[in-house]
Formats: sequence, structure tokens, C-alpha cells
Amino acid sequence: RRGCLQRATQPRDIAMKAWILIICLVLPTLPAQADIIPRGSKSVRIHTRFTNLAAHPEYVFVHQERLGNRIRIQKPIGPDGNISRGYKLNTVEILAIPKALWENRAQLQNTEPPRWDQPGVIRGGRKLEWGPILVPDSSSMTSKEIDYHIYLDAGEMTFKTVRERIHRKGPWGMDLYFLAQSFILTLVVEALVFFALMRWAMAGGPGIVRAGLSVVGAQVLTLPLLWLAITRYHLMGAAVIFTAEALAVGAETLVYRWGARLTWKSAFIAALVCNLCSYGAGYVI
Repeated sequence: RRGCLQRATQPRDIAMKAWILIICLVLPTLPAQADIIPRGSKSVRIHTRFTNLAAHPEYVFVHQERLGNRIRIQKPIGPDGNISRGYKLNTVEILAIPKALWENRAQLQNTEPPRWDQPGVIRGGRKLEWGPILVPDSSSMTSKEIDYHIYLDAGEMTFKTVRERIHRKGPWGMDLYFLAQSFILTLVVEALVFFALMRWAMAGGPGIVRAGLSVVGAQVLTLPLLWLAITRYHLMGAAVIFTAEALAVGAETLVYRWGARLTWKSAFIAALVCNLCSYGAGYVI
């Protein structure tokens, strides 16, 4: 009987230790994640994209941010034209660097990263709308998408807005457009991974109907709550992401344990692998 009681209390002890670890990781970082937002205001994010980079094949476009005199971000803009701003107090600019100069950047006798003060480099973009902005708390706006065209003429860079779309809040203030995108992407990735695990790594898994319902149930249970916490309250940072993913793994473990009728070990492995794959897919896509 003593052995049975010890085995019964082991999951509870492990869960308690996990919660203590999460609290110890999160609490010291909360002040660092806080920001000064005036009373009556809220922060919303602008998603910015350049849609005509291919019209300037002789240049490489670089997204650069400074804080004071220090360069914090310097990276080329990909073919999709999407740019994502870092800290909102950074000074942001777009650099148009001649392709030959960019390809020979390793030969530059300059600081790391390069300051790009060479002739032929064109700068602009300080007045672009992107990244987090403050709006009145009463506003229904949750995010905005803006597409720009870049024009280069006589050593100057100008921008023209070619498309603008404002997203409004739905239930609980969530941006339903991006929530739907995230939900579908996560569901597809985790379903493929889950079925692959059941097929090749875990013999004797559930039937296709039970497995499918379990994956859907796991996403319905976890993703909207995590989306609400991260996007509405703008909780970011490594500790917050780690905590959110840990909670998602824990919740999905329960779903796969009782919904898919897996063992505790198999349920945990499935939840962990599925979340790691969907998290990685978010960066790739």
C-alpha cells in the first residue's frame, strides 16, 4: 500500500515542482517585460511589408535599428518583404545597399555590424508606420497591416502606401483574423506530427477519429487562451514564451492521456514534440 501511495503522489509532486520552477523563472522577469503606457492607452502592433523589392534587383534592402548610437538590429529584408520592429524606442531605418557592396561586406574595415556610411548606400524609412503603437483604450483596433512600395530616385528613398487593413477586436478583445491564421497553422502542423508519431513511433495508438478529435481538442483548449494572454496583454520575452509553451504541453498531455488514451509517457512526448514542431514552424513560415 505504501508503494501505491508513493506512486500516486509522484505526479502531484512533479507538478508542484514544475509550478515552483515556472514561478521562479517568471517573477524576476516581470519588471523587465513591463513598459510605460499612458493611462487610457493600449499598445497595438502594425504589420508592415514591402511588396516591390524585386523592382530594385541591384540593391539589398536592410532593416536597421539603433538605440542611441548602438546598432541593435541589422538584417536583410527577405523576399516576402515583411519587417518586424524590435523595441519601440529604437530608431528605425531602411538601408538600400548596392548588391556588390553587400556581397563584399566581409572586406569592410568597419565596426561590427558595419555602419554603412559608404557612398551609394541610400537611407530612409524613419517615418514608416510599423511595430507597436499607442491608441486610445476605447479603440476597437487590435492590429493593422500596411503594404508599401519603395521608390529610389537620385539617391533618395521614398515610400508609398498601396494597401492598408485594420483589424478590429472580436470576443474578449482578440484579433480573430490572426487568431484564425495561427489556429489553422498550429492545427495542421501538430496534426501531421501527431499522426506521424502514432504511425511510426508509438505502436498501438488511437484510431484516426479519436486521434483527430484529440488534436483539435488540444488546440481549442490551449491556443485561444495563450493568444489572449500574449496578444491582448502583450506579454513577451523568453520566460513568458517558455511558461506559455510549458502550460500548453501540460494541458495537451492531459488531452492526449484521456482523450487519445495514451500512456502518461506517450502523451507527454506527443505534446512536447507537437509543440516544438509548431513553435519552430511559426519561425519558418
